[in-house]
Amino acid sequence: MTPQLSTPLRVLAVDDDFFQIEVVREMLEACGVTDALFASDGHAALQILDDAAVRPDVILSDIDMTGMDGIEFTRHLATREFRGGLAIMSGSAHRLRRTVAALIEERNLRFLGILEKPFTVDALRTILESVATSQGESAAAAAAAAAVTPDDVRTGIAAGYVQLYYQPKIRLDTNRVVGVEALLRWFDPVRGMIPPLSIVPVAEDHGLIEELTYAVFRVAAVQQAA
Repeated sequence: MTPQLSTPLRVLAVDDDFFQIEVVREMLEACGVTDALFASDGHAALQILDDAAVRPDVILSDIDMTGMDGIEFTRHLATREFRGGLAIMSGSAHRLRRTVAALIEERNLRFLGILEKPFTVDALRTILESVATSQGESAAAAAAAAAVTPDDVRTGIAAGYVQLYYQPKIRLDTNRVVGVEALLRWFDPVRGMIPPLSIVPVAEDHGLIEELTYAVFRVAAVQQAA
């Protein structure tokens, strides 16, 4: 029985080598991917991406392709603000692969890693599962956040759900920490960590923002004293 990913994914594989595409097709099936798309170069891949109904969660792209190569393709992905994951499939020299990886990150794309040809099913599954797990956690967090009510906020303030993370503020001329910014985090023991953007609007809309603000100050003061 083919093992399934923890969350179903739509995957687009881009490679101008027909044999390689067939290998990747079989590997994706072995990983439990049932929704796969294939393109022979960047131009064909962009035509697929421009159809919002089939936007992939993951793109696997070669670097050296006829037509539009992988480097030019990543530029178009950045222009289109592609928010899925991007992994490189390549047998190119290590230096070129690392250069392309740095370029992908510089373009603020979600870089998943490099699959050095020939790669294994396990290597591919590791990359895909990292995305599947992340999407599953995001969906769970969104579902939990959607259920937040004013009573939840009141209860959480009283029960100590307010937590703070601290981001240091550093003087550039001395490189010394001169203070910190307190960032709200909300930990519900049943739902887990809920994003502050799901808590603050509820507090603002129901007259609880001052109470929430004072709760943040109290936690910060106690921790500063400690």
